[in-house]
Amino acid sequence: LKISVVPDTEGDYLMKSLRVNGGPWSNGDTYKVEDQSVTVDAEFALRPYSLVVTHTGEGEVKVVRRREELKSGAKVYKGEVLEIEPRPESDYKLKSLKINGEEISGQYECTVGKGDVEVEAEFVEKPYVLTMKQSGEGKLKVERNGKTLSDGEKVDEGDNLKITAEPA
Repeated sequence: LKISVVPDTEGDYLMKSLRVNGGPWSNGDTYKVEDQSVTVDAEFALRPYSLVVTHTGEGEVKVVRRREELKSGAKVYKGEVLEIEPRPESDYKLKSLKINGEEISGQYECTVGKGDVEVEAEFVEKPYVLTMKQSGEGKLKVERNGKTLSDGEKVDEGDNLKITAEPA
């Protein structure tokens, strides 16, 4: 009896193991039936793909699968949903985010298809500088998202700044 399991090399699965009567077996080897029944076990597993995360500029990209943070080089599998969180440094903003070469916007997630997943972020420096001047006695305070800003910090188009001036 010749036992041969032919996996689809282009498919979503690959052969993980092949056993005959409980023992390891090489695909295509011949098994001679003698005085016992034959049990053939073939185990298939989803084909792993690689996650590749790159960025330019100051910042980082966080990729999460089911609450687990993944690093570049991690194995991912078809059908998994990956959440992508670009994290620019304070004086930078996200200019573009691409998954497998296609720019995405809005909700940053993707479903793994057939092949490696390449996430590429580009961070650029914010274009505007906050200048704070005051004369006389008092306190001038500028906040963005609850964080107090200092004179000379970078701000971006669309930032909402809360400005508070209190005389002494």
